[in-house]
Amino acid sequence: MINAELAKFLDLGQKFIKDQKMSQKDALVVLSRLPRTGHVKKRLSQEIGEKQARKVFDNLFFRCLKEMSRLGVDLYLYLDSLPAENNLKREPWGGLVGQFHLRRQEGNDLGERIKHAFKETFLSGAKNVVLVGSDVPGLKSGHVIEAFQGLSKGFDMALGPCIDGGYYLIALKASLNGWEALFDHICWGTASVMDETISRIDALGLRCLFLDTLFDIDTLEDLILWKGQGG
Repeated sequence: MINAELAKFLDLGQKFIKDQKMSQKDALVVLSRLPRTGHVKKRLSQEIGEKQARKVFDNLFFRCLKEMSRLGVDLYLYLDSLPAENNLKREPWGGLVGQFHLRRQEGNDLGERIKHAFKETFLSGAKNVVLVGSDVPGLKSGHVIEAFQGLSKGFDMALGPCIDGGYYLIALKASLNGWEALFDHICWGTASVMDETISRIDALGLRCLFLDTLFDIDTLEDLILWKGQGG
């Protein structure tokens, strides 16, 4: 006979195994530029200088990798340029990079780079993928978990809107047909990105979960807003 304590232990073991299997189906992608002076936050650089803009970007990049590394899913970091191994040791975020599968972005515009990251991650075996940017100070692991939960509850996708008209998070299922159309012929970098994406969602008849609206750091005004919140 199995006593109550042993039965409880077996139930916990089965739950752990189930959770592990679920996590193996999920993957998180961080899409980012490699932190380099003069290469990141060009709009902000015009207002505060390249070196200061690089410091802001490094801070955001570190915060994002640290927060996302808390998740118990496969982690991927897609950069526009891969860092030299010896340079990683000198960067405050260098140690965190090792917790991610490091990949190089491919594509001529943001839409192509996002599609490439999703396709590769789906091919790696992931059934549910959440992709995020690295420059949103309010992004937490909880937002990613909420997106995964939405997919598991029947939503086709999830979006995290930005106040500037873009989005900081998009989640998709590998089983979703025609998802590539979400990224074709979008006016990237403009205030119409979210509206255009919603039009595609409606045209495809998709059920989308919308997360909290956050802001990214592109301008001095954004930076002041973040500092005002204690950033």
